Amino acid sequence: MPAKYIYDSHSSTKLLSESFEILIPGSKVECTKKNNKFKSYGDGIIDENFYLGNFATEYMNTILVQNSSSYLLSIPIKGKYFIDTSNDKNIEISEKHALIVFPTDKVLYHSSSDYTDGYDIYVQKKIVNQILDNKYNMPVSKPDFILLDINNTKVKSLIKFIDSTLSSLRSFPDIRNTQFVKRSIQEVSTFMIADIIAENLKATPITINHPYKYLVSRVERIIINECAILFTIDEIANKLFTSTRNIQLAFKKHRDYTPMQFLRTQKLYLANKTIIKNSNVKITVKEIALGVGMPDLNRFSKYYANTFGELPSETIRKSQK
Repeated sequence: MPAKYIYDSHSSTKLLSESFEILIPGSKVECTKKNNKFKSYGDGIIDENFYLGNFATEYMNTILVQNSSSYLLSIPIKGKYFIDTSNDKNIEISEKHALIVFPTDKVLYHSSSDYTDGYDIYVQKKIVNQILDNKYNMPVSKPDFILLDINNTKVKSLIKFIDSTLSSLRSFPDIRNTQFVKRSIQEVSTFMIADIIAENLKATPITINHPYKYLVSRVERIIINECAILFTIDEIANKLFTSTRNIQLAFKKHRDYTPMQFLRTQKLYLANKTIIKNSNVKITVKEIALGVGMPDLNRFSKYYANTFGELPSETIRKSQK
C-alpha cells in the first residue's frame, strides 16, 4: 500500500473492522457497537508496515484483534476501556496510561465510556524487533503488553511528537505523501517505541568496543534480509541513522569488498535461489532480474555468469529439465 494520509469516519462497525485490518496487516478484526448512535473518527498516515494517527469513537462496545503481527501503541486522551489478553483479564486503561500491546493471537478492547479519543501507532514487529536486536541484542520476550505511566518523560515526549506530527500534516497537506516525511515519521516513532520497550524490559544497550565492526555486521544483516528492495548504500545509511561515508570506511577496515559489492552478491545469490525454487514454473531472465532489483539485464547476466560460471538463462534451462 502506498504511503498516504487518511481520514475516515464510520457509522458501520463492519467498515471500521475492515479499516483496522488494513492498518494491522494480516489481522482479523471484529468491532461491535453499544447502540445505533455508534460513530468513529480517525485520521493519520499509513504505509505497508506502519500507522500513526488519532482515533475517536462514540458508543463503541468492543474491538477484537486476532493474529496481530504489529506492536499496538494506544494513548487515551478521553474515556476508559478494558483489555483482555490471553494471560490478563480486564486491565483498565484510562487517561493516566499508555499501552503497548505486543504481537499476539488475540486481544480484546472493551470500552467503558460512551466517548473515547486517543492516539495510536501500529508498527510491524519485524521493524521494532530489528532495532531491539541491533541495539540491545534482545530477542523480544513475550509479555502480552506494557502499561505505561502517562507522566513518564519518554511517553510525554512521544505524545508531543504524535500531536505535532498530526498537526503539521493537517496544516501542510502537500508534504503528506513525500517519501522523506513518511520515512522520517516511521523511523522516529519506531525508535521511540523500541526504546520504551527496552527500558521497561530492563534491557541493557550493547557495549560497542569495535564500532566499525559492529556497523559492518548491521549493514550486512540488512542487506541479507532486504537485498531485493535495496539499490543504494544511502538507503541503508538512512535506516541506521549513519552516513554513507561511515559505512564505506567500516567496510574498508574490516572487509576486502565494498558494501555495494556485497549487495550485488546477495542479489545474485537470491536470483540463483529463485531460479532453482521455481524449477516447475516458466520464468524469464527479465522476471528474475527485476525480482532481485537488478533492472539492467546485460549487467545482471554478466555479473551472474561471473559468479556462477554460466548465464542465468542456462541455469533456468537446466533447472527446468
